[in-house]
Amino acid sequence: MAQVEQHHKRVTYEAGQVIFREGDPGNELFIIAKGTASASLRQAGGGDIRLVTFAPGTVFGELAVLDAGARSATVTADSELVCYALTGEDFASLSERAPAVAIKLLANLARRMSLRLRDANRTIQQLEE
Repeated sequence: MAQVEQHHKRVTYEAGQVIFREGDPGNELFIIAKGTASASLRQAGGGDIRLVTFAPGTVFGELAVLDAGARSATVTADSELVCYALTGEDFASLSERAPAVAIKLLANLARRMSLRLRDANRTIQQLEE
């Protein structure tokens, strides 16, 4: 993991601070070291709906690194939050210098995204019943 440490930066957020907003351009993922954050979506009629709360050890924002697309949700710090951020450029550098580590990171991200997709599918099925 030493190779990953050379490519990320430590960032902190205060409780209530927005890390990024739905629709913003994105180019970094975050790994929570301390605190919690929640992801939410804007509802058509106004207001937000909370999707999930992220705890220490959780990765969020990974879609932006993988596809360089806009943020799919707003993420806000629930408490004092300490994260490690890895940009797309940092990931590209890691891939060049330590391809085995980058592959392991991608495999872990794919596993986590697969779990989230399965959870979303279950939620959709429950809503349709």
